[in-house]
Amino acid sequence: MNLKFLIDENIKVSPQDFMKLNDDIIVINSTDLYRHGTKDEILTARAKRDELVIITKDIRMALRSLKEGVEVIFVEEFGEITFLSAIKHDKTEYAEMYEYLLKRFSNE
Repeated sequence: MNLKFLIDENIKVSPQDFMKLNDDIIVINSTDLYRHGTKDEILTARAKRDELVIITKDIRMALRSLKEGVEVIFVEEFGEITFLSAIKHDKTEYAEMYEYLLKRFSNE
């Protein structure tokens, strides 16, 4: 079984660093597929279609992806890494929180 990841443009890690850990890992930089600033929805749709786990530091992207059932590795500002899975929660379970965070941080 291959592990497949899509690295968001806000993460600065080379795919080769990941692949050193395991030959079965497939890592794609989002900027290899799309231009900088591509909308999260496009990346999420690609990840869902190709069964990729998204690696991101952007909480909004993480929430959008989880709502679509895409698994996420979320890297926090202080270096903590958390694996998030929409399988563990109903997609609508955190809809209000998602909307709040989207409104709160959409101007940044």
